[in-house]
Amino acid sequence: VHLKGLGAVPTYWLSIDSDWLSSRNSIDSVAATEIEELSSDDEFTHIKSMRDEWKNTSNLITWHAKYLYECLSQVAQARKGQHDDEDDSKLQKEGLFFGKAEPLDCIQFDASIQCQPNASSSTPLDANLLKQLEDFVQEIADAYSPHAFHSVHHASHVVLSLQKLMQSFESNPLDPLTQFALVVGALVHDVDHPGVSNMQLVEENDALVMIYANSTAERNSLDVFWNIFGQECFLELRRAVYQTPSEFEHFRQVIVQTILATDIMDKGMQQDRVRRWEECLESGFSCDWDRLKTSMLEQLVQAADISHTMQDWEFYQRWNHNLYEEMTVAFQGGRGTKAPSEFWYEGEFGFFDFVVLPLATRLAQHPAFGESGKGLLRNAKKNREEWRQNGEAAVMKLQ
Repeated sequence: VHLKGLGAVPTYWLSIDSDWLSSRNSIDSVAATEIEELSSDDEFTHIKSMRDEWKNTSNLITWHAKYLYECLSQVAQARKGQHDDEDDSKLQKEGLFFGKAEPLDCIQFDASIQCQPNASSSTPLDANLLKQLEDFVQEIADAYSPHAFHSVHHASHVVLSLQKLMQSFESNPLDPLTQFALVVGALVHDVDHPGVSNMQLVEENDALVMIYANSTAERNSLDVFWNIFGQECFLELRRAVYQTPSEFEHFRQVIVQTILATDIMDKGMQQDRVRRWEECLESGFSCDWDRLKTSMLEQLVQAADISHTMQDWEFYQRWNHNLYEEMTVAFQGGRGTKAPSEFWYEGEFGFFDFVVLPLATRLAQHPAFGESGKGLLRNAKKNREEWRQNGEAAVMKLQ
């Protein structure tokens, strides 16, 4: 994209390359380490030593399914006694439609889904649901393209980062159904990604642009998700996720809000998100509770999506290399007007100054994020300074 005074600035995404796959037992600790400052050289060395073990995609699929199962168990626990059979029959009789995908200024968090279960409690679910979740995650993974950045490995990193951010809440303001929808949204947000920015799709007059007027890649991902999730084979899973029309609508809207929030380059929608946050900040975060939670989930998923810029320098450079590779492949295929080498160094400053640092600052402003928010801001500032000093040399190595 072109930013005033900066020229061409790339659209940024996250991914984990092929040697960054799942660990059977250490995946949670790895996510925790990545999202925070590394606590010691020994810990960083341990992460590097584990890379060769993270190659089995089936392990990663299983982890996602188990995490979603855990989240869904919390939903079932929170739901106990919240609605009756009449609600269920209404859902079964009427049928539901996914409808138009547009972000709301304020999501209405229905009182019937506000119950917060004890953190240590959950309601056991049918074992068949775990199998359906595994099948669902596998279909989503298969629908991702093998891009250097926009792949299922990127989606996995976003989910892990999101998990850590939610665990860092000093007091979690999000109910279990919202958290489940947020995690699903993070998992599917780049499914079937075309490998180039939305602006490039417009330049190419791509067929997707004829279908989706804005946020083209994100809206396509939404439709791919609905098509997979709406299959008959996942009926039992859908009935476990939402059991009333209000639950369905809430799940649907959080998914929409989450996926569209990852389009940080849509100027109008991004200004709306920042405005919502600033209005909450001006009130001392004592504004309407639904409005605050709407804004918080947008900031959460954006932070998870670009969390590599707020992590250790070596991790940041690894992701930067993958992004450079993907954009170079696109340029060599005739997609784009400039080689990444022509704008990469200066482009990083534009991204840090206009996207990363403002986002990290917003997280640091809210007390719910505690020290994690402040740590993300510190890391972002450190990476920008490191890029100023060593970025030109780093770009030379990429070429």
